[in-house]
Amino acid sequence: MRRLIFLGFFMIVSICYGEIIEVNIEGGGDYLSIQDGIEEAGFGDVVMVYPGRYFENIDYLGKTISVVSLEWQTGERNYIHETIIDGNQQGSCVCVMNGEDDGTLLQGFTLCNGIGNILVGSKRYGGGVLILESELVISNSIIENNSAYEGGGIYNVYDPVELSGVTIRYNTASMRAGGIASGALHAPIVFSETNRCSIYLNDAPFGKDICNNLSPGISINVIADTLTCWEPLGYDIVQHNDYEQNYEDILLDFNAAKIERIESDLYISPEGVDDNTGLTVDSPWRSLSKALRYIKADSLHHRTIHLAEGVYYPVSNGEVFPVTMRDYVSLEGAGIVQTIIDLENETGFFVDFGGNFDYKVSDMTIRSGDNGAWNCFIKLMHKDYASGIVEMEGLKIIDCDYSSFMIICSSLNTIMNNMIFEGNVSGHSITTTNIFPENTGLTINNMIMRNNQDCNINPSSQIYDFNSDVIGCEFTNNTRINTGTPMAASGVCYSSLFNVQTNIINCTFSDNSLDGPFFASAPVAVSDGGDLNLINTIIWGNDDLSHSVVFNNAGETEFKADHNIITGEQQGIYGNPGTMNWQNVTNWDIDPDFVSPEEGNYQLNEGSWAIDRGTLDLPEGVELPEFDAAGRVRIYGDQIDIGAYEWNPWSSPTANTELAHRASDLIVYPNPAYISEIRGESIEVWWRNSGRAELKTAELLVYNISGRKVYECEIDILSQSGLNTSWDFRNKYGTEVASALYIVRIRINGNIAGQQKVMVIK
Repeated sequence: MRRLIFLGFFMIVSICYGEIIEVNIEGGGDYLSIQDGIEEAGFGDVVMVYPGRYFENIDYLGKTISVVSLEWQTGERNYIHETIIDGNQQGSCVCVMNGEDDGTLLQGFTLCNGIGNILVGSKRYGGGVLILESELVISNSIIENNSAYEGGGIYNVYDPVELSGVTIRYNTASMRAGGIASGALHAPIVFSETNRCSIYLNDAPFGKDICNNLSPGISINVIADTLTCWEPLGYDIVQHNDYEQNYEDILLDFNAAKIERIESDLYISPEGVDDNTGLTVDSPWRSLSKALRYIKADSLHHRTIHLAEGVYYPVSNGEVFPVTMRDYVSLEGAGIVQTIIDLENETGFFVDFGGNFDYKVSDMTIRSGDNGAWNCFIKLMHKDYASGIVEMEGLKIIDCDYSSFMIICSSLNTIMNNMIFEGNVSGHSITTTNIFPENTGLTINNMIMRNNQDCNINPSSQIYDFNSDVIGCEFTNNTRINTGTPMAASGVCYSSLFNVQTNIINCTFSDNSLDGPFFASAPVAVSDGGDLNLINTIIWGNDDLSHSVVFNNAGETEFKADHNIITGEQQGIYGNPGTMNWQNVTNWDIDPDFVSPEEGNYQLNEGSWAIDRGTLDLPEGVELPEFDAAGRVRIYGDQIDIGAYEWNPWSSPTANTELAHRASDLIVYPNPAYISEIRGESIEVWWRNSGRAELKTAELLVYNISGRKVYECEIDILSQSGLNTSWDFRNKYGTEVASALYIVRIRINGNIAGQQKVMVIK
């Protein structure tokens, strides 16, 4: 069966002689398995494989040989589909990693079901083909449906690979490069210009089709027939230097695109079908990752992907998490009760290494996340100047377990509004690192962080000033566990270091604790040159912590405390900041009188010392939200209250008389509102103005139950005796709202004059 042959292949420079070793799983050849044929082969030999599905993970064993199907001999392409190396979820389909030299060939196969070989820890690389410090030509083959940590299709470092007529598709990686991962290359990957490859619809959080690492290494040129889309750089194809993307030297030359990106908002639903148009709420797609792949946006045309009511599961919904965000593309759910992403204890939510960001993620619950490849729930990383903003609003994040929740390393402005962190375990909740001098900051408004373990906010900046505003937030019943030697002071809820300018305004810290040794512990800690303004804040009832605020290595720190309730007053402060601005007459050690802390209610009782004792003399640039975390108007009465929540009669059981009087002028009809039964699909809103106030301006405001503004419009003043308008159940984007409880408010001359709760039912 063995024959002496002459080899003169298309892409092989050297010419050599060798034997053909036949492999046929049906019998009749020299061997039944490809690996047995490789073990027998010598330099220059050809292992020729007959059709069949070979459940193998083959290794060239350092031999410069050719492994081919009958396509190599006949040129008939059907042999590519009929001769399959199935990795059987055991390792890489093909390994070339022992110094194989120029002239090594793989031709005429379909490679599938590979999961890569373990190289570092438990991480697998090269699902289809793993190439390390070796040379290989891959010709006329299909690499599909493989997976790995990096390089779902191919993982190639150091030496070049030559690709001719290869299709790489539908592979996935949990870290980077669903198609081809390369790095540390001393010579470029060679793509044939005459027998072109196709690389499309692979998936990975970073570099979906191709990811080339320039640190160290050289640039690649991508010459292909078909790629995923016409604008692949930065999303489908990534070239980077330590995550800073760089395309200065890349050549991109291809003939066709597999998909056309869509210049429109897109709609998805767990009940959707990917064969729908995705363009309307009535024709949704099913997959978030597909919508992100297809949508097209730019700085002049921002887009939104709308997530309908329902529960989105990675397995049953066919998702690949974490999803990769797109510049200028927002994600909007139907509400924290209505839209739920259940990560099934497998992975994180999203990552982004983009160029400009500038988007919003809002109105949904994300639950049951776990570390995954990126060790975090959200990772935003950018090492170049980015002018955009990332905003998160109306998110509830519960029952997740991560090394870190959010890592933000860039020049971003990041804003978080009306978020809930509850029941999570993490090394840090929000870790931010600033690396650029401009346009950077972290603003957190009305966040509730409660019942978490080892979760805190931890901004830092090694070089440039970084501004961190924490406003109207509740931090309660959080625990930090330290099992090591007490080396430093601990901030259980918030800690900052290195050039961070922190403003903690109108926050509440209570019932937080630390388990384990630390020489000092507190809800708030500042180290190594950070500054702190603590204003209108309650730090009370943290009985398991040694102090209220800790300063460590703080000789250059400036600390201002004004209008706070702090356990122990100045004696509750550990350490000596360089500048101490402590207002004795406006910092108190007085029980704030929470409504029911044992039941998790840290709002203020009527008669609390904290009512009307705050100040509006705030640091420059600080803006208070219009409402607190409970959805109440932020300032009620003569002055702002101290703490995260504003007492006012809208919800106080002792103020029903005033509430009834003020609300009686506002009529909302019908209530409850059944959308399908209402003529014109709207509700009518009347304001009678019985007090005969002069009407200068009037507005209709609609909020969801979490306090987020859903809709707003001006009301034309046609008469001083009253007002009337209507709401058509659509939000500010024109999308019909979900079934839920809403709060309808009338604002007269800039002040809230009345409100009613309305139940909307579809």
